[in-house]
Amino acid sequence: MVTFDFDLASLAQRSAEYRKEQGLQGGYVIFEPQCKEITGWSKELRAEAYVPGACAVGLTDVLVAEGGNSYDGAKTWRTIND
Repeated sequence: MVTFDFDLASLAQRSAEYRKEQGLQGGYVIFEPQCKEITGWSKELRAEAYVPGACAVGLTDVLVAEGGNSYDGAKTWRTIND
């Protein structure tokens, strides 16, 4: 299991600001590496499209990509809401 040192409220706030700045609704704001930097947005998530350790922040959930490797991508998304 991957562990991170971040604040979920901060990720949610940064995601909301990004959506507003970019004119986006819904979907997921993507943070890489290790949930530190916004790298984009996606309407739907496919684990294999992201490296393990990436975070996806939706309107009501936060997920982290796990398993796999940086070449083939992650294997799955795990919800990390607290």
